[in-house]
Amino acid sequence: MTRKRTVLLLTLTGVCLSLLVATSGVAQEEAEKEGPRYPFFYLIKNKVDPGMMPQYRVAIGQILAAHNQHENGNLWAAYTPLTGGPHSKFYYFLPMDNMGTMDGWTPNLQVVTEAMGAEAAGSVFQTINEAAEAWDMVLGYNEKLSRPPADPGPAVPNFLWLAHFQVKPTKIGEFMALTEKFSEAHAAHEKGFNWSVYNNVIGGDGVQFWYFIPFEKMGDIDGWASGQEILVGHFGQDGADAISTKLAEVAKSRSVILTWIPGMSRLPSE
Repeated sequence: MTRKRTVLLLTLTGVCLSLLVATSGVAQEEAEKEGPRYPFFYLIKNKVDPGMMPQYRVAIGQILAAHNQHENGNLWAAYTPLTGGPHSKFYYFLPMDNMGTMDGWTPNLQVVTEAMGAEAAGSVFQTINEAAEAWDMVLGYNEKLSRPPADPGPAVPNFLWLAHFQVKPTKIGEFMALTEKFSEAHAAHEKGFNWSVYNNVIGGDGVQFWYFIPFEKMGDIDGWASGQEILVGHFGQDGADAISTKLAEVAKSRSVILTWIPGMSRLPSE
């Protein structure tokens, strides 16, 4: 399901990215008891050729316009990294109630074709496929590793701190034990983070865990304690170093700050 050029881009329906990184309870105890509002979500990631960016954005705009016109137009939230490399990347999120949600989706090609006609729709998707390389996968909520916030915050946060771990299949147990230590340290710290964790259930290479931390403005980061500082405060310098070293042995990690793009998203009318 990954690393392919696909016309699946924005084959999205249902509801918006509501509480992607938080749960529906107003108290942490309730959140932990009830779990997330959406146990799964479908993620599509595009890496766009810089030389094709104008055409890509026009095509996305045409898809958005088609869904705005269609009575069963789909809904999605789009994000992009604040910093990037030679290519621009876009993340499109669709929350799912269960694995059967996909069966009820309105095909994206059908929506665009009905709005624009077959020839024009074909041209739109050809542009998308030429401009972008796409990955897609279904992620499922991992209750054991999550620390959902007491206040779920906005349905679509302005920013997401996304940490990604690719874990060696033989090291999953060790990874889980190590990340439980992170949770223990953050729970004990006055500035400990809250997060929601999802792991890949369909698609993706190997075993992946995705940590989501929402925030509303870049200035919020200024008040954060560093992850290493929190570990040291709870386990001491030697203990924190040992945890970090072991984690690097069992998983590859990377992180990125994503910013919401309202103009490329389609959310419910209030």
